[in-house]
Amino acid sequence: MSVVTRFAPSPTGDLHIGGVRTAIFNWLFAKSQGGKFLLRIEDTDKSRSDAKYLDSIINSLSWLDINWDENIVFQSKNIDYHCYVANKLLDNGCAYKCYLSNEEVQALKEKNDKIGLRKYRDFEEELNAPYVIRFKMPLHGTIEFHDHIKSNLSMNCSDLDDFVILRQDSTPTYLLACVADDHKMGITHVIRGDDHVANTFKQIAIYKSLDWKIPSFYHIPLIHSEDGKKLSKRNHDVGISYYRKLGILPDALFNYLLRLGWSSGNTEIISRDKAVECFTLGGEKGRSIQSPARLNFDKLLYINGFYLRNTESDRLYEMIENELKIEDRFIPIVKCAIDYMKIRSRTLVELKEFVTDIFGSELPKYVVPKPELSHIGKNLLHEFDISKGEEKLRELATAYGVKFKEIASFLRFALSGREISPSIFEMVQCLGYDLSRQRIENALRL
Repeated sequence: MSVVTRFAPSPTGDLHIGGVRTAIFNWLFAKSQGGKFLLRIEDTDKSRSDAKYLDSIINSLSWLDINWDENIVFQSKNIDYHCYVANKLLDNGCAYKCYLSNEEVQALKEKNDKIGLRKYRDFEEELNAPYVIRFKMPLHGTIEFHDHIKSNLSMNCSDLDDFVILRQDSTPTYLLACVADDHKMGITHVIRGDDHVANTFKQIAIYKSLDWKIPSFYHIPLIHSEDGKKLSKRNHDVGISYYRKLGILPDALFNYLLRLGWSSGNTEIISRDKAVECFTLGGEKGRSIQSPARLNFDKLLYINGFYLRNTESDRLYEMIENELKIEDRFIPIVKCAIDYMKIRSRTLVELKEFVTDIFGSELPKYVVPKPELSHIGKNLLHEFDISKGEEKLRELATAYGVKFKEIASFLRFALSGREISPSIFEMVQCLGYDLSRQRIENALRL
């Protein structure tokens, strides 16, 4: 059987970091099995769907280099098919028209009357009266399935309500639309968050009532915050745009989210190709964790720093060039500076700030007090040929009786405006001797 997985986000907000991990798991599972990964947009809720969020979803997945194998499926274009499936269930006696008002349904729920709703299954049809179509849950027995992460799961049918599958306006609910679309798309493996386990029992009942093949289910634990709490969509750090603005590289975020809920040995760094090679959701090669994963921002920065150091400097320049706003004559200096600064940066934002503050077209912002220099020290700096390097500077410092540490501290200040910076001679290499001398002269006048 050829493996077909899918990612099915709703365009109702920024792509959630948990959703991104779900997409990664589905993509990797399909690629590791030589199968297909499909993208479905669940946009039947017109009141909440927004084109800007659709664009964000597509752009974010493309940024992560998670590519789908066929044209995007828009759930809103399948509504006629959803209605057909609902009426098929109605015709075969597995669903019924429910004429109860919302107030009557709410009253039954408040009484926790699990069989009260079912008393209306055979209610006489009311001509021209509004109704919803409800699935007729079996009164007895259990629904069982094997979850490939959580093992065997079961639930008594008596504990499940007769749920709505088609609303009064003939739009499908999630439970019906998801099953119908998965069947139509040929989805063989459903990988999603374990907050969907309760839905799975109901959806399996639909599959059985239609005599459709049931896909394999994998319910992965959710991502929690660093303090162990469930992530709220109201938090600023749960959307992928937050991490992109922070300056996290796509490969780093892919690596981090993969390891946030899946393990294969003790290594934190795993390439995309290696992940495709060894990814499973069970067995010896790799496995999903059983408990919720916690965000660890320090670990993300560590992984991102690794990818920054190992990304070609020209590629990093391409990522930040639109935000640099520097004169063309300074571009070679900036490119040279990236070579030195990427090993000291944890994010693209930090890299950009280091590069522009120290190696931009403007003089450094001298944000630290200038170290005191004796008159002889100033003479030394006027005499020193900066192109001759550290050894000659040390010799002159000794000859003038000036501590090298003092001279080095001043030069760092003069060249960068900072107390902490790349090495003095790395900066000279990037800035060039003329600009370096200009900055030193300027600092001596302060």
